[in-house]
Amino acid sequence: MLSKKVLVKSITNLSEARYCAGMMVDFISFDFNPDSEAFVKKEHFEEIRNWLSGVKILGLFDSLDAAEVQNLIEEKSLDGFIFQDFQEGLISQVEADIKMFEIKLSEISDKSVSGVDNIIVYSDQKIEKLPELHPNILVGYDFDNLDAFINSEIGFAFYGSKELRPGFSTYDELMDCLEKLDD
Repeated sequence: MLSKKVLVKSITNLSEARYCAGMMVDFISFDFNPDSEAFVKKEHFEEIRNWLSGVKILGLFDSLDAAEVQNLIEEKSLDGFIFQDFQEGLISQVEADIKMFEIKLSEISDKSVSGVDNIIVYSDQKIEKLPELHPNILVGYDFDNLDAFINSEIGFAFYGSKELRPGFSTYDELMDCLEKLDD
């Protein structure tokens, strides 16, 4: 069992999703934005989801329409949703068991976000220190952040990898990090 709360974002392939579930990652997410490199088609998502158990499934979608986000959550039977900084106004309008809010470290500036279960804080560079924003912070998405926060209460968010071809993907860095967090 992992010693920290962990999200693996933008899963695109079954082998990585099954590895995450087997390592008892708390959350995995799928990107439902058709223009994204990590976009997962409906059939592929359903195929992956049918193989999983124990892990909470979240979605990500770049809409400013609360009804559209709610419909996605219900249609895909998602456990929750990752709201991006520009979607902050939707948090109170959308019903989901798990709500996460993703924000860039440089954009926090004493922001107080309510109505979410976890805040994902990320940066273009390695993060050395985090403000006290919320009791459940996940630091993302750089694998180098693991060593800086491994002895804290903070959880982690990592990106999934792109499958090179069916059955072949390189998620070695993710595997190394999850093994470090494994008790």
